[in-house]
Amino acid sequence: MALAVMLAGGCFAPAIEPFEMPGGGDEEPSIPAEASLGPVKHVFADFPSCREIQQRVPGLDLVEGSQDEEKGSSRTCHFNPAESGSIFIGLEVSLYGGREDADGFQSGAERARAFFTKSAISDAERDGSVDFGAEAHWTRFIEDTCTLEVLDENAVITATYHNPRARDKDPRSSECRDGARDVARKFYAAVQP
Repeated sequence: MALAVMLAGGCFAPAIEPFEMPGGGDEEPSIPAEASLGPVKHVFADFPSCREIQQRVPGLDLVEGSQDEEKGSSRTCHFNPAESGSIFIGLEVSLYGGREDADGFQSGAERARAFFTKSAISDAERDGSVDFGAEAHWTRFIEDTCTLEVLDENAVITATYHNPRARDKDPRSSECRDGARDVARKFYAAVQP
């Protein structure tokens, strides 16, 4: 049930603003050429697809019917470990480029940090044991599901780990969090430029 609510309710992350051309305007925002983004670590045009991520992380199967969803400046992928069809693993990556508005220029890294901070719900818990990315926190506490968000310069990487067969259904349990940290570490490595 929790998984159905997660999928139906768009549980991975709130809506985000896509890349915008410096100067903004009323026209439809688009993903600009790399040169107009300012310096960024992750460029959406070069970012690996779900299939490429699957090839870089052995032992994962794309969920049947899953598509390489590309919405604005984010990518969402759904996987099952090959050895266990009951575990669900979700990945969402939101990339941010530089943008200029009435308040001045804001770099992609500044915009990603603002989203990372804003997306942290009131009971989000920082995880200092994560040894990759700039910062990480736990969020969206749903029974037998752990969600770890990792800030990596101009990207926010969200890994969701759902194990309905877990002995401990508490999303704060080490069983759940160890699984989420493991997949987040693998996803982080797979998407590095």
